[in-house]
Amino acid sequence: MHPLMVPRMVVLDPNAGLQTPSALWLSTGMRAVDHAIETVCSSSCDALSETAALRGLVLLCEGLQRVAHRPDDAGARLQCQLGMWMACIGPAAGVPMGVSHGIGHILGAEYGLPHGITSCVMMASAMTWNRSAVMARQQLLELHLELPGATAAEKIDQLLQRLGLPRRLSDVGIREEAFTHIAERSMTDFFIPTNPRPIRAAGDIVDILRLAA
Repeated sequence: MHPLMVPRMVVLDPNAGLQTPSALWLSTGMRAVDHAIETVCSSSCDALSETAALRGLVLLCEGLQRVAHRPDDAGARLQCQLGMWMACIGPAAGVPMGVSHGIGHILGAEYGLPHGITSCVMMASAMTWNRSAVMARQQLLELHLELPGATAAEKIDQLLQRLGLPRRLSDVGIREEAFTHIAERSMTDFFIPTNPRPIRAAGDIVDILRLAA
């Protein structure tokens, strides 16, 4: 990290995104959704980060569905880009992420899954496992997610179905025999200690992986 590595300007150009493969656009959009959700549910979330994340979540959920329906809709792509920007404000300001990101780092580094896809297959299960610790936070998310489903996790799962993205570990070829290794490696990730529901041992992560199986 160095100040000279920080760009002086970021250009959000929806027309440049017209050439992006659909699966890459939609899955990395869901990665941004994961940023927004884990920001809101973080015990370190501040008022600005929460406000930006919730607005970004609305923009992303609507924009991604519009792009899936009509890939040449530049306005929808710009909406996704703006939502991504708002979803990243919390993490950029230092709000730590949780177990979805922690497991995702291992799935990417050791199992070759693209960064966006790791959120697609882990996000809803991480939310389900965390729900008892962040009930009020997830209920806030539910107010902003105009999607079918009773819980925030069910709404995200419904969004993934609508976008035609993988939703389970089995969808990407990861079976239960790998869960112990994934769990043990995930325990070394820096986002495991900052998950809102304490993760005390690798067995907790195995439980989350089973929810995602």
